[in-house]
Amino acid sequence: MLQFWHHVEHLLLILQSSTGVNLLGRPVPTSIVQLLVPRVELHLFYNFIVFVPMVVAMVLHMRPNGRNARRCGAPAPCPRWPDRCTATAAGRSGCPWASPCCGSSSSSP
Repeated sequence: MLQFWHHVEHLLLILQSSTGVNLLGRPVPTSIVQLLVPRVELHLFYNFIVFVPMVVAMVLHMRPNGRNARRCGAPAPCPRWPDRCTATAAGRSGCPWASPCCGSSSSSP
């Protein structure tokens, strides 16, 4: 929501710059919140508030959850084919998602 407001303020600045008519007769294009907070500090606040949740989301996205950690790391018990459970990521590139131990229906015993 805050990022949307930031875009609205930029639209207001662009319109003032394009028309030559500034908010409240100011000498330069001015946003609404800029009437209370200087432009540099306002941009730092907007960018910080938008950037921090994106970093948190990326960290959470890159961290494997329990199910993916098991599929991409150490061997897990394989209820369908116990003799194939040792063939996990060893000798493969990436996660062994196509192996029978991962529950893939594309492989047959």
